[in-house]
Amino acid sequence: MARQLVLPSVVKPAALGPVFAAVLLFCALLPVRATSSRALLTRPADVTPDVNLPDEAVSVRKAMFDVTIGDGTHHNLAVFVYELSSLDGGRESHVSHECKKNQDVALVLFHGATYNHLYWDTPVSVDNSPHSHARYLAKQLATNMLSNISWSQTQISVYDHSLLFERIPFRSVQVPRYLAKQCYYVLAADMLGTGESDKPDGFAIDVADQAHASADFIRSIQNNHNPARAKKAKKVILIGHSFGSIMSDLILGTNPGIADGFVATGWTNGYEPNMPNFEGVFGAIDQPPNTVPYITLPTGGPPFGVNLRSGFYDGVDLTTFTAPDPHPTWTDAMLTYDSTNLADFITHKNAFLDINPLLDNRRNNAANAPDYIFNTFHTHQASRIAFRITCPVFILCGESDIFANAAGCAAGGAYYPNSVSVTSFVQPNIGHVYNLHKTCVPGWEKIVAFVKSIT
Repeated sequence: MARQLVLPSVVKPAALGPVFAAVLLFCALLPVRATSSRALLTRPADVTPDVNLPDEAVSVRKAMFDVTIGDGTHHNLAVFVYELSSLDGGRESHVSHECKKNQDVALVLFHGATYNHLYWDTPVSVDNSPHSHARYLAKQLATNMLSNISWSQTQISVYDHSLLFERIPFRSVQVPRYLAKQCYYVLAADMLGTGESDKPDGFAIDVADQAHASADFIRSIQNNHNPARAKKAKKVILIGHSFGSIMSDLILGTNPGIADGFVATGWTNGYEPNMPNFEGVFGAIDQPPNTVPYITLPTGGPPFGVNLRSGFYDGVDLTTFTAPDPHPTWTDAMLTYDSTNLADFITHKNAFLDINPLLDNRRNNAANAPDYIFNTFHTHQASRIAFRITCPVFILCGESDIFANAAGCAAGGAYYPNSVSVTSFVQPNIGHVYNLHKTCVPGWEKIVAFVKSIT
């Protein structure tokens, strides 16, 4: 659907360069009908944000945070900071006012089980489709060229410069637009036990410990003791995927007011009677010699002989783990990249004492009882956790997501009775690992719209 933008009122014109002056002189000679003095600019339906801007548009660096878990021991949490490259090296003249303002908003990304922060930063080169949600959120996003626009008095913003065309008839013109100015302060964490973070005892650390450590990190970016940058974040939005969404629930419930909003992807707490039986999968994995502190999903060989990671993709049969042919929403190259580059560990305690009962709970009506769900996580405030979450919540579900499909999305909002708002979006033809599908961008746009609505 074409988007419409009402142009702002006329302001003092900026100085025009010789190229623009020549364009104006040429266009002024074209005999076309003048339009109204306050034009309405319509964005063509085929113009979409250029999500494939070069990776150089965003820089990434690592910061280490000192965090604690439930027993009081200290550990290093690795967090990767994504920001607009133009904010480095004194080139801020190329950054819009809105982008600079958005630097006050920290988007904190928590990955799912058996992944690490790179789930949020998979490169375009895998299948020539955008997959880096982290870079998308940090970019000053440009659109393609607009064409065949007629007006008589219009102001067009290019970066922070205004060009005023007053009562000069135009036949057509092409102007680069910067409609989606994101430029958020994006931080993608490696949960303890994954990526470049410390690896405590996997038999001991559970989701409550993960939440405790992550809350320490969030509080750090909200004050001046911030290893990521000197400037503290004025607002914090949590964006979780799967296990990262579960952990975010616990962070919010045990630390009221710690964040200004929450986006849950790959997980809902709603009643879902058709939840697949992954308990058998984990049970089969949990056999000697696999009874170890850290485990990962098999990508082939005994006891399954199949790549269990494929179950996270759209259309895969969870009985045979065979994929539809063709499967237009993802590629074999992506599954291969996932299995060889993104596969990480989950702690033994998280996998077998937390996840299995929780999946079973969601198959019955007890899944809608917050105290029952969080008793699974061995918390001491079980009956209060969900009711203490008051920030706006956005639930993003994929139609083929085995843990967060349309049914779960519809029921998930009941879990947040005291949130100021709970909204959800179900996207067709997409599976559990949302960012690894070729069709992920519409969901990203929904997330940005939610963030803008609350910041």
